Amino acid sequence: MKLIFLLLIFSNSNLFSVEPIKKSILIETAWGPDRILGEGWILEFDYKNIYTERWLGEGCGGYQGSWKIIDNILVLEPDKNPECTPNNKPPKKRMCSFEKTDSSIYYVQRLNCGNNEYFWDLKNAIEKGAKRTFEGIEIHTLGLEKAIANSNVKFRIKPNTKSKTIKCSIQDNLGGQKEIDYIPKGIEIYLIGRTNEKEKVEKWENYWYLVSMSSNSYNACFADAGWVYGEFLEIK
Repeated sequence: MKLIFLLLIFSNSNLFSVEPIKKSILIETAWGPDRILGEGWILEFDYKNIYTERWLGEGCGGYQGSWKIIDNILVLEPDKNPECTPNNKPPKKRMCSFEKTDSSIYYVQRLNCGNNEYFWDLKNAIEKGAKRTFEGIEIHTLGLEKAIANSNVKFRIKPNTKSKTIKCSIQDNLGGQKEIDYIPKGIEIYLIGRTNEKEKVEKWENYWYLVSMSSNSYNACFADAGWVYGEFLEIK
């Protein structure tokens, strides 16, 4: 059974190395999806061998279970009949490995629980200066530094002024929602990476930056990452 599980992990992973699982690795961080997390389901562990899968944001709180490490495999056993679970589906027993991988533009290590189910170490961002590609475009990573939009800046699917813009839904001053195709002035964003070369746009010469805006129930874009021109960013 263990051999079958390990074969499943190898078949579902890309450019990774299986690493020893230590309690400290599990407990010192939170584990979640491969994106900048505003809301979503995360795993958290404690020294009493209790884990919690909870919703970060408004709504359903989550559930608990027990965890243990057997022969370098993390075994997650959920409590019976929890009321609040991801997608309203009863959680199942999970068997996960810990691995480092360069397949993400955000993070460097994750739990691989088989069947393409991954939980990423949200406190260990990819370092500055790493080489990655995003939809075929090579980027120079920036360690998820923060920046501020210094004006309403177009949010694009490609690093050029002719590419389509990405829609966002933003809460207005009256509490309603409005759909826009730019990142509003003053919004804090995360810098994932930049192009290798600067590009001249009108009177400016700057990099294109691959960015992500942290989302919540009221402010979110319809893509996890997109491009903005560097002239309209104030890097912290």
